[in-house]
Amino acid sequence: MADPKNLVEFATQWRDEQKARVTQTAGALSTAQAQDTAAQTALTAARASLLAANTKLVDIRTQLGKIPMPADGEPLLVALRTAIADQRTKAAAMTQAELTAAQAMASRNAVQARVERIAKALALAESDLQAAIATRTKRQAALDALAVAPLADVKQAATDALAGADYAAAKQRIKDTVPAALLKRATERWALAAGLIDRQGAEADAVLASADAETELTTLAGDKLARLKRAVDVAERNLLAYTNRAVADLAAAMSNVAYLTDPATNKLTAQQVAHLTDAALATDRANAAKAEGERDVAAVAVADAFSKLQIERAKALAADPAADLTTLEADATSDLGKAKAAWELAKTELTKPGGKEALFTQAMRDTLAEWQASVPDALWADLARWLDADATLTRLKGATTTLTNGLKNAEKDLLQAQIDDAKRRRRQAWLADGVAARQATAAESSKRMVDLQAHALRGNLVL
Repeated sequence: MADPKNLVEFATQWRDEQKARVTQTAGALSTAQAQDTAAQTALTAARASLLAANTKLVDIRTQLGKIPMPADGEPLLVALRTAIADQRTKAAAMTQAELTAAQAMASRNAVQARVERIAKALALAESDLQAAIATRTKRQAALDALAVAPLADVKQAATDALAGADYAAAKQRIKDTVPAALLKRATERWALAAGLIDRQGAEADAVLASADAETELTTLAGDKLARLKRAVDVAERNLLAYTNRAVADLAAAMSNVAYLTDPATNKLTAQQVAHLTDAALATDRANAAKAEGERDVAAVAVADAFSKLQIERAKALAADPAADLTTLEADATSDLGKAKAAWELAKTELTKPGGKEALFTQAMRDTLAEWQASVPDALWADLARWLDADATLTRLKGATTTLTNGLKNAEKDLLQAQIDDAKRRRRQAWLADGVAARQATAAESSKRMVDLQAHALRGNLVL
């Protein structure tokens, strides 16, 4: 059978394979039941034959006890020896019939267990197939939606908006309203705020990578499935997030841009403008903004260094949960030691006398705080609208092929791992069945070893 081309084909083939196994095993069970019945019938016959041989021995021995003269017993002695040989042959035959019957029953039980196991496997395969079909339907609907309006028009609409007059007017209004140095600082802080999420995400990803590495230590295809399924799920979520929200996000961004184009929106009074742009305060304000920016850069360096240290600590504990981090961090040649040293250095650069924290003086902080407080909340809200609209339009301008290729490649990797894992599962199933059948046979033979050896000593070897 050719390898499947997609996840639904794989699920279909696997389901069909379980169906075939159910049919095959049902036939095997029927055969095993027939063999068990035949073995029980043969055992009943063997018991009857042995009983007859035993009865004949008793009769001959009874006759020997009644003979009047020893010479009269010679014919009976010959008959006795013949009867003993026959009885021993019949006893060996019954032991062999018992063994055959016991092994037939064990074989039937093993096949019955296999039937039940495969029935469960088929039910699971059916469920997996239905899930694969439902998932494909959902993903294909999203992919199809990308090719038609309104989603197909989002990219060009965002591109046009970024180059349009409204966008330029909104941008200019923000620039004209908020002093350049203050606008620069606010925008930088807005961007830096996302760093917390990025750092925490990186730390979580590092632990997850260690967990995946531990799970996949054997390099078996099945061990990769959890990671690859997760990658497919992420790619699907990214695609669905776009198809579900892109049109609404575009409309919201366009609405914000249109709102901001009106010069009368949240217009500052002459007095507010005069205070925000006071030439007498310009130098102090610019210096304060510059010092805060440099302090923020240094502070972010500390946060980044600490995040990297946390990642190295997590790696060390993943390798050995009982590891002594203090000792490991003291080794300046290790990755953990280097990360600890980098964090300490970043902290020193920030907090040392004459460092960026100290250079951002209290007077500067007060100056900057007063300047920022002079901006009305409505204007800060307008800036937030602008930054969000700009970021949204830039994102929507990007190529959607990244989304489609991401899902396609993730599914391709998962499919190959499933194909490889299926080969191993087939081998495991055969081995499990083979072991069960052979162990049952060996166990029944072992139970009768004393009888089998006794029969062999007396001339009846059972093989």
